[in-house]
Amino acid sequence: MRKRLLLSIATVLLASAVLTATEPEKVLIWPSFGAPILRFGFRKFEQQDSVEHAHNYSVQTSIRNLWDKPVRNAVFALTVLDINNVPSGSGEVTISSLEPNQTMNLKIAITASHRPASVQLRPTSLPPELDALIGQY
Repeated sequence: MRKRLLLSIATVLLASAVLTATEPEKVLIWPSFGAPILRFGFRKFEQQDSVEHAHNYSVQTSIRNLWDKPVRNAVFALTVLDINNVPSGSGEVTISSLEPNQTMNLKIAITASHRPASVQLRPTSLPPELDALIGQY
């Protein structure tokens, strides 16, 4: 009887832990073609405040250099999409220096009209060695 009670309690605790687990990290590999160079991981978007239809969010982000060379001075435009895949806001990601196999963590601020459901990245400024590499595809 005691064993069943302990097993029931353990099952309830495990189920509640699963239900309260954070949403999975959204991962983007860049570029989406050819050899991967950067891995972006976006955790849960946290609402900070809002004014009328503008909502401010922050997202803890990890960026890993998958390339065999350092990535220096790269800037990416970050577009957030709502659940209907409609762009609802934007932000910017700047990489000043990231060595091979190094991971950097940063918090990105975003202003959006709706809760972000997914993200898109587009390079706006790349170092010459990356610009030339991407131009090959």
